[in-house]
Amino acid sequence: MPTFICNFIDGQKTRMTVYCGKGLDPARGVKLARHAYESRNGKRPPGIVSGQFVSSEGKKLMTYTGDELANLNDEIKI
Repeated sequence: MPTFICNFIDGQKTRMTVYCGKGLDPARGVKLARHAYESRNGKRPPGIVSGQFVSSEGKKLMTYTGDELANLNDEIKI
């Protein structure tokens, strides 16, 4: 399973494996990252600067900018 690494505006980072089925699922990665941030910090997450999927071997599979993830961030509500 790939790992989604998410970087937030405040400098915090979340990492978690994400079941994606067929292909990568950045929307699921963002949703899980926001939940993890809120659980860890007890507050709503700030904006996302960037994110990426990496393989279990650490190989970069796909990188996303904050702008690319912003639409996902707006569509996904916690």
